[in-house]
This record gives sequence, structure tokens and C-alpha cells, in this order.
Amino acid sequence: MNSFFRDPRTGIFLIAILNGLALNLASIVSQVRFLEVASPRISTTVSILASFLFCYFMPRILNPPSQKVKYSTYLSVGWLAGYSLALFFLGIQIGLPQVAVMGIWFFLSVLMSETSRLSLIELANRHVNPASVGAFYYSLIIAHELGSIGAVGWIFLTDIEHKPPFHVALIATSFVVVAVALTRFRFGPRKVIEVRFSKRGIDQSQLIAIPKRLMQVLLGMGLAIGIFRQFQDFQVRSAIKTLAGAGLSGIPSGPGSTDPIFDAILQLYLVGGFITVIVAWLISVFSLRFRVSPLRMIVISAVLLLLAQLALVAAPISSLTSYLAFGSAYRMIERGFYFPSVVLLLSFFVGPQRARLRFRHHVMVLSVSGLLFMGLSGVEWIVGRNFVLSIAPEIAILSAIILGALVYASRAELVSFFRQNIKGQKVAAILSATGLSYLRPKGFSTWMSEALASNPKKLLRKTIILGLGYSDEKEAPHVLMKEFQSDKEEIQVAVIDALGSSQSFYGLRFVLDVCLSGKSVKSLNVRLNAASWVSAFFGRKAIPVLMVGLNDEDPRVVANALEALAQFNDPKLASVFTGFLESPVPRVRANALMGLGRIKSERKFFEIEMNRALETGMRDLANDPMILSIIYVVGKLKDFGFLDRLKQLEKGVEKLPKERSIPTRRMLAWAYASMGETRGFEIFYEMIREFDQSGMPLASLLHFFTQLSQEDRYDCVQVWLKRVSEKHSENTAFLQETDRLIALLKESIFDFHAEADYAADLRDSFLEARTA
Repeated sequence: MNSFFRDPRTGIFLIAILNGLALNLASIVSQVRFLEVASPRISTTVSILASFLFCYFMPRILNPPSQKVKYSTYLSVGWLAGYSLALFFLGIQIGLPQVAVMGIWFFLSVLMSETSRLSLIELANRHVNPASVGAFYYSLIIAHELGSIGAVGWIFLTDIEHKPPFHVALIATSFVVVAVALTRFRFGPRKVIEVRFSKRGIDQSQLIAIPKRLMQVLLGMGLAIGIFRQFQDFQVRSAIKTLAGAGLSGIPSGPGSTDPIFDAILQLYLVGGFITVIVAWLISVFSLRFRVSPLRMIVISAVLLLLAQLALVAAPISSLTSYLAFGSAYRMIERGFYFPSVVLLLSFFVGPQRARLRFRHHVMVLSVSGLLFMGLSGVEWIVGRNFVLSIAPEIAILSAIILGALVYASRAELVSFFRQNIKGQKVAAILSATGLSYLRPKGFSTWMSEALASNPKKLLRKTIILGLGYSDEKEAPHVLMKEFQSDKEEIQVAVIDALGSSQSFYGLRFVLDVCLSGKSVKSLNVRLNAASWVSAFFGRKAIPVLMVGLNDEDPRVVANALEALAQFNDPKLASVFTGFLESPVPRVRANALMGLGRIKSERKFFEIEMNRALETGMRDLANDPMILSIIYVVGKLKDFGFLDRLKQLEKGVEKLPKERSIPTRRMLAWAYASMGETRGFEIFYEMIREFDQSGMPLASLLHFFTQLSQEDRYDCVQVWLKRVSEKHSENTAFLQETDRLIALLKESIFDFHAEADYAADLRDSFLEARTA
């Protein structure tokens, strides 16, 4: 639970909800009030103008010298302070008519909403672990929509729609002030390291330029969705104004009175918000788990947009419900399907290329697409005849068709670009290999086999291997099985993971052979990984297969079989686990306890046996071989109920001579870190410094480090750099020790190059903070 609240993602998620609440509250009320005094055309035009101004500021927002967490904080405070002051002076009669007051209010609301969303993404980029930042974008979408639902609830429970603009601005500002306070508390320079994600090792002169045609196609996709967006807004606003606000001459003022325009827009935000939350969550789980092509998701977006518009055309013209359903569907498609897919697609490009594409895509969606609407509105005003609304469905349908066509046109260009990059610069090659694993074009397995034959670096090799696991081509499993002959444990583990993901007959048979016979494996960790995949794929049907290992003469095989069986949480296995509690082999006994610990009905017995083993171990820490296995069980189960006992154990270990305490401290570091406890990262740092100074080999310690997830390893590196900074106030000493840590990661027999690059970014960030 403590690690949950310390996780930066938790803080950013809460901040995103508060921002969504504040900004949607201001947006809903200002949109309604402006729509009541102005035409839908003017409302849409004002929204486009606010987007134009946002696109003007965006390059300055993304300017590297401004990439600091305080920027997003001050930006939010500054905009809302100006927002409140502007409405205050407008509200005390400065001679502007009501339509101008409401127009400025709505303009500021749209501008603030776009800017705040970008600030949250930048905040996430700096503080969310690089291993999970891509998937976290879905969480930001969900958080923002939860905020919009909260805004609707606030309006339902209060009489805010009848309050003056300044009153609403103050309430919205108060929510953002709370979000800003949380930002400073959670992400101030003294709390969390600010990171520059500059992608080290990129030589821009070596990058392959994005082909002009590919750039045009990608930007055309943004233009198509932007045109649909502008005309969708216009259709829905026109329907709300005409059908809900017919005959409305002013804003109701009595207590309990209802405003039909308010009711319609609240339904739009409420229904759209609920659907988007559900869809974004489902898609995030499905697309990231199975590596669904972002192009396929964008095609689905185009098809759904087309169907939604055709359904609206076929619906009775007098039905406001049809328009509200159409608006809700568009909100869900845009935020749940299209934009997450674009974010994923752009992530396959190298840093500078990605930033340029993202900026131009935003301009297309928010600004250039508005030119068509504004141009048609201008022509309509000149000729004195209303025709834009009548052709809006045709334009929207055409833009959806063009979007789908552009996606198909981009596939071949993307594949060609990524294939060229695989043979080039390291970072671009890794990202391109990942991109190809999502697109999976015909001949993908052959291309990847050729890339593996060129003997790439370990990180690129692992990326290619893991990507091959998602290919359904018949050659893929054979390429992977060939790679299993590697003499590196991490490559063999990657092959097992890939074969498990492939779910092909040949691949799974190979994994089963590894699990049962253990032939050619470089470590028991490889075999355990194979057992995990067998149990995950076959489910409970794998239990009889895995139980074969319990009869093996090698106690290590028995221990692995017990650990694999422990994943099932099956009460029928309790007697199997109990039968090994008296084994003379500590690891066998400990893994039997692990199995009991996952069975709810055996929890009390498990705690008694664990406490007995811990008490025995505490009496003779240096000589009890069982204690290491017990610590492993606690870390593997992430059992916080034994956290205090581990801390008592650590105090006892501190009294031992350093040489004799190494195995226990190493295991404690892994167990703490597996549970997300910062103390584990600190022990790793302490031991690395001791080993570095004494000349002792670090391979065994780093083997435990590699058993952590990459996300935990990033967190670990962050703690190391913080400790070095606290220890050395002088820059030279700070640089010397951090350079040693970075060299240690890069020169390891394991592949920690990504963690080393992350550490280098952290080091530079610290130096910038010291000189600021």
C-alpha cells in the first residue's frame, strides 16, 4: 500500500482527475452559456480560434529549456489566474455585450483545456517510469474522463449553472490549485528527480529522414480526423441549440429550474465519459497485451466514425437523442481508439522525429482542419445562404473514408522506413523493430531472421526475439528455437517468453520440453520461466504435466515444479505442498510453503510455518540455509504481512561480518525491491559500493538485480542517483561515482544499457538542478 501511494503514477492520475474536474466544469458551463447567446457556428469558430492559439504556444511549451516540472505547475496557475481575472473584469461591466463576455469565457476554457492536457503528458514523461509511460497514456485518458463525470456530478448537486462566470472560474481555479499543490508536493525537485527523456546516444546526422510521402500520409490522417471533429461539433451544437433550446430567451433563474441546453450537454458529457472510460480501459489491456497494430485501431476508428455518421443521417431529424448519442460515440472513438493509437504509432520514431510529428499532427487536428470550416462559413456569410449544416454529414463521411484510405496507404511506407532503420542507428533500430512487431507485415519473420543473423547487440536482439513471438508466420517458432542455443541466460528467457506469446503448436511443444527435460538451459530461471508459460497457457490442465517434475531426482527440478504449481491457488494441491514441508532441501520446503501461501484456506497454517522458520533462522542467521529461501517466498508472494519480520531480520544481519552477511542482504534487497520498498533499492546501492571498493565480483549481485522487472530496475537506478547526490555535494565527486555506476551497468554481462542511459539522464538532470 505504501508503494502504491509513492508511485508517481498514482499522483499524476489524481492530478489528472482534478484537472479534468476543473476544466470540464468550466468548459460545460461556459459552452452552455455561450451557446445560449450565440449561434453554433460562432461557438465552433471560437473553439477553433482557441485551438489556433494553443498550436502557436505548443512549440514554446515543448522547447527543451522549458521542460521542467515547475513549468506545467506555473502554466496551470498562470492560465487560471488570468482566466479568473478576465472574467472578473468582464463581469463588472466594462462595456462588452453579453455575447462577447460569454465568448471570451468559452475561448479561455477551450485554450486552458488543451494546454492542461499537454502539461499532464509532459509531467508523465518526466516522472512516470520509462518502462510504463507508454501504457500510462491510457490512464490519463481515463482520469480525464472520470474528471468530466465528476464535473457533471458537481453541476447536478449544485446550482452552479445560474452563477456568474467569475463564480464558476473561482471554483474551477480552486480545484486546479489543489492539483497544483499536489504536483508540488509529489513532484517538486526535492521529492522526485526530474528527468529529461532526451534518448541518449542519438546522433541525428545518422538518422534516416522520414520520407516526405510518409510524413504527408501521417499528417493527412490528423487532418481527416480534425475535419470530422470540427463538423461533428457543429452538427451536435446545432442540434442542441435548435432542438433543446427552441424558444429559449434567457437563462432560468428560479431555484430548481432546468435548462434544456444544460441537460443536453450534461447527458453528452456523462454518457460519453462513462463509455470512454470503459472502452479506454478495455483497449489498453487488449492492444498492449496482444500488440494490436495501431494502424488497425485507426482503421477501426474510421469505420466506427463512418457508421456513427451514417446512423445519424438515417435517424429522425427531430431526435435530439440521436445527436447526443452521435456526440458521445465520437468522444469515445476519438479518445478511446484514435488518439491512443496515434501516440503508440509515434512512439516508434526516434525522439526528435517523434516531437516534430506530434507537433504537426496536433496542428492538423486542431488548426488546419478548422480552416475548411471557417472558409465554408465565410462563403456562407458572403452568399447569404445557410448550407454548411446541410453538407456537414457528407463532409464528415468523406473525412472518415479518407482516414481509412490514408491508413492503408501508410502501411507500406511505415514498413519500408522501419526496415531501413533496423540496420542503422541503435535507438532507431530498437524502436523500428518494436514497430514492425506491431505491424507484422508479410515476410516479417524472414526479415527478422536476417537481422538476427547480423549478430545485433543484446538489447536489439532481445527486442527482435520478443517481437517474433507475436508473428503468426510458420517460420517464426523455428527462428526462435534456433536462437535458444545462445549462451546467454537473458536471451534464452526472451525466447521462452516469445514462444509462450506465439501460442503456436511447435513453440509450445518446445517450451514444454524445456520445462520437463531442461535440456540446453543455461539456468534454472529459464526452466522456471518455461513452467510459468506452460501453466499460463494450459491453465489447470497443466497441473498433471507439471506434477511430473515432483518425482525428479534433482531437488532443483522438484523446487521449480512446486513453484510453478503454486501459481494455481488450487485448494486440491494443499496436500501436495504439505507433503514437501519436511524436505531436507530448503528451497523445496520454501516453495511448498509458497504454494500454501497462495491458498486462502491454508493461510493460517502457512503463517505458523513461516514464523517458525523465521524464528529458527533468526537464532543462527549465518548458518541457517532455510532463511534465504524464506525471504525469497516473502518477496515472490509480495506478502506485506511479513514486512516487519524482514526488517527485524535485517537488523540481525547488520551484526554479522560483512562477508557472511552478503547472501542474506542480497536476498533482502531483492525481496524488498520486488515489493516496491525503497529500502531494497538502497541495499543494492550499499552493496554495489562495498563490492566496488573491495574488488569483489558483482555478477552474483547483478543477477538478483536482473530478476527485477525493468520498471523496478528504473526505480532502483533513480534511488541510487539520489543517494549519490545526497552523499556528494561537490560536482566532481558526484560525477565520478555516477560514472562508475553507469559503467558498471554498461559493462555487465547482463544487458542493462537502457538502465544505464536512464541513469545518465538522471545525472545530467541533477547537475542542471544544482547549477540552476
